Amino acid sequence: MVANVAAMAIPVSAVIEGTITITKPDYIVPGGCIEVEITEFSADGGTIYFYLSEDDEPEISSGDIRIASISRDDVEEELPEITIQIPTTVNAGEYYVKMAESRYVGRAAIVSDNTVEVLAEEDWPTITIDPTSGNVGETPEVEGKDIVFKDFEEGTADFYWKTYEGDLLGSAPVTEDGEIEEFELNPIPNSFMGVHKVVVLLTNEDGDKTLGTYVEFEVEPDLTNWPADTPPFSIEAEASNQEIVISGSGFPEGTVEEDSIKIIVKDFETGETLATLETEHEEFEIGDEDQGWEDGEFLDITLSNIDYAPEGEITIQIKVDGKVLTFEDQLLASQTRDPGDFDCKMDITSGISGHLFADGYEIEGDTITFTGIGFSEGSPEVIITFEGDFYSTGDIVAVTADENGAWRFEYTLEDIPGGVYDVRITSADRYQRIGEFTVTPHLEIDPDEGNVEDSVNIYATGCPVDSEFDTVIFGTEEIDIDPVAEAGDVGFWDYATVTGELLEVPHISGGGKAVEVVASGEDRDGEEISISTEFTLNPVLLVEEWVDAEEEIEEPVGVLETDGSWTPFPPAAEPIVFPGNPVRIVGWGFLAGESVKVKLGDYTLDITDGGKADSNGDLILVARVPSTIDYEEEYTLTVSGTTDTNKADLDEKIYISEPNDVDAKIFFGLQPDGSLLTVEAGETLYVGDKVDVVGVGFERGTVTLRYEKKAGSWKDLVDVKVGRDGILTKTIKVPELIRGEHEFGVERDGDLIVTTAFEIKSKIEVTPTEAYVGDTVKVKGTGFGEEEEDVLIYFGEEEAPELFEAEVDENGSFEETFTVPYTSPARYKIIADVPELEEEDDPYVWLNVLDVWKKDVTDTLDDLSSAVDDLSETVEDLKSDIASLSETAASKEALAALSDKVSALESSVANLKSALDDVKGTAEGTKGDVSTLKSDVADLKSAVDALKSDVSGLAGLPAKVDSISSAVSGLSSQISEASSKADAAAAAAANLTTLMYIAIIFSLLAFIFAIVSVVQLSRKIA
Repeated sequence: MVANVAAMAIPVSAVIEGTITITKPDYIVPGGCIEVEITEFSADGGTIYFYLSEDDEPEISSGDIRIASISRDDVEEELPEITIQIPTTVNAGEYYVKMAESRYVGRAAIVSDNTVEVLAEEDWPTITIDPTSGNVGETPEVEGKDIVFKDFEEGTADFYWKTYEGDLLGSAPVTEDGEIEEFELNPIPNSFMGVHKVVVLLTNEDGDKTLGTYVEFEVEPDLTNWPADTPPFSIEAEASNQEIVISGSGFPEGTVEEDSIKIIVKDFETGETLATLETEHEEFEIGDEDQGWEDGEFLDITLSNIDYAPEGEITIQIKVDGKVLTFEDQLLASQTRDPGDFDCKMDITSGISGHLFADGYEIEGDTITFTGIGFSEGSPEVIITFEGDFYSTGDIVAVTADENGAWRFEYTLEDIPGGVYDVRITSADRYQRIGEFTVTPHLEIDPDEGNVEDSVNIYATGCPVDSEFDTVIFGTEEIDIDPVAEAGDVGFWDYATVTGELLEVPHISGGGKAVEVVASGEDRDGEEISISTEFTLNPVLLVEEWVDAEEEIEEPVGVLETDGSWTPFPPAAEPIVFPGNPVRIVGWGFLAGESVKVKLGDYTLDITDGGKADSNGDLILVARVPSTIDYEEEYTLTVSGTTDTNKADLDEKIYISEPNDVDAKIFFGLQPDGSLLTVEAGETLYVGDKVDVVGVGFERGTVTLRYEKKAGSWKDLVDVKVGRDGILTKTIKVPELIRGEHEFGVERDGDLIVTTAFEIKSKIEVTPTEAYVGDTVKVKGTGFGEEEEDVLIYFGEEEAPELFEAEVDENGSFEETFTVPYTSPARYKIIADVPELEEEDDPYVWLNVLDVWKKDVTDTLDDLSSAVDDLSETVEDLKSDIASLSETAASKEALAALSDKVSALESSVANLKSALDDVKGTAEGTKGDVSTLKSDVADLKSAVDALKSDVSGLAGLPAKVDSISSAVSGLSSQISEASSKADAAAAAAANLTTLMYIAIIFSLLAFIFAIVSVVQLSRKIA
């Protein structure tokens, strides 16, 4: 597009002359206003164009941003200072202001001799105005925060209407925390309807720099009126030639045509339109300077010839250049009636009661607007009364009705206890009950926004007569009111007056959200009553250690140092922070359970421990400064969750230092939670431990990690290369060292840069860690004293046998073996008795002496049981095989005999299984008592003999049966051999140990396997 513009035919150049200087501000938020001073100005063209430009070339450049076009006449009228608004879409950066008579690229322009810097969003101050809309004369409140850019803390803030030359609405100091405390502006001046800027100019403490920003306020139209020559209540209903005089402010620019204003009369009770009446008036211009009117204003316009308006409420409708503006309930149409025959109403039927407390805090009560028509002649006095069960206001002298019998009165509720009241209107000794009004209990907290552990007070009004409150529930925390708060017959109380102290905001989940605060108790009848309000609990970051002696809480905060301590954040301290440096962050009032992220400016930190607030909203985390961060810069530390309001910043920025060996730090044994394995941290190490070593702040190049083996004797561990980020990371294995403290350091070119200390503790190890009686076990010791003497190794704790005396070498190590002595199965301490150590510090290791019974008996019986199950299945298969011979057998008698034998065999197998179950049960129950087991094993042998007898009779059958008989004969031979082994075992039963009975079980197991093998073979032969 730029090329196309440049290629177009360009009109003859217009001439513009003069100088332009940016007078304010030096820094600006997009959408803010720039004031320029123009001198020696002259121009030929009718329109002057203003641009923001990143260059100072005296011509319109392709990237220039047009920000305003103003007629030459208006420029000349405003000289020398002109205020120009910049777009909200301008990118951050430094800009010149150019002034030209052309819109074409390449044409001549006058360039300012200075620049203005448009701020990036993270540097914008936060200014708020409340309310954001209203009428001329409104006095909104403003406040500010996040004024932390450059040196604008502790400066001043000026608020102007629309331009820097407009009305000064107010000034306020900026605190050292970068905040503007809430204050009330001067009244909004006359202006046309619409949104206008309140221009904010911040000036730094030295007064040499300014920052421009803004808030917006919408001016709404307002109308005032009164009937001619009467009090400001009504015109006479059903009468002719009535007049109303009106004035307005905040109206849009334009013309109100002659006789265009209408009067609409609505029913007093229902609000239905009863009549629309024409009026007579002159044409007028809003803000007519010839009339002396200001912007948006008109004064004293008479609306005449209003005829026969019915009784009711009057709405006035005004049209400005076709735009209709409607103003409800401006006045009344009324006429007098007989005493007591009046109509009256109130605009609300419930509300809160106000009170001014002793400490100056005020709760503003709701305002009721009472309206009446048709009152009697003579302008009678009107009295309002609230009548309740336990309280009455008495007579409230309201107002006197006007000559048409109409009146309006606004009554603000104050010091009225809660309850339901009959509202009575009395006039001329006649009264009407116009309805019920409910005063509702109300609770406020001051301040209503803050942080955990802030001090606040709670105020209550409109409580029922004689009600009592004993508890405050603050979020999830219940707090007793002691002594109990009594409302009495006035209905109000405050926490500080009752208890003698302010309430401390408890540790609860917040996240910038509104937390419910409830005061609860009972009314005079014992019924539960509660009142609630809200407190916005914002997260906050601590800058130094959190200590609570009562709760025994001690949580360090800040930047990790070599000795394991944490240097607090600014302004509590000025820590040296390098890329890679761990930081420990503690925050209160975060949103419980929500994950957070930590940033330094735009850089995200890696969280190594923590990262979610607990159920109380307390957040504790450790994170590391990114290795990629630019050093020699300041950054704002921010912790934020996924919820927009769950966010907190440190008030002061953190400076990231350039790596330098002088301030470098070494973290020996750095853990995710930031703890170290150093002497200062109270930690000890053993020889062979693996240790993560992290260093930050080192200059680029190669450094050597070293350790002190003995006093004054240093050894090299490894060389490590350090990059631009100044970070080194290495995992080392603790070498053989004697017991006690040792230095660890980082060296460059023969000079130690930084050192720390670690402590070696004595340790013994055994291999294996599980063994049986009689096994050989190796004991290795490390970290003992150099050639330490009288180190005795014991088996067990009380009256334990000495295993050996260790021969410790010069490195504090030894290695020996021992045989596990006879003992019962258990877990035993192998203890090194070291004369130089207290008994409780003697190193030890556990050795598990295994249960030989479980290993060799129980497991074997399980295998035997499985084999017997297999045998039983094989017998079933044998029965099937014999049954298949029935059709071809020569002798049915032989087959019958064979079947009988197989049945006897089946019975014997069942007896065998039963005997085996008895052995297993005895073995499980005795765990080493072999007297009963001997008997059960003998029974098992008998079952085997019976099985042998059953098998021996199966012979003499035809060919196929002979094959089976041969196989069974082999089985009998196997049984005989196993039986002989069982006999030999039984003969020595009187002297058998547990291990002998294990041999018996193994023999039986072999026998069963033989049976299975032979029977399976016989099936194959068949």
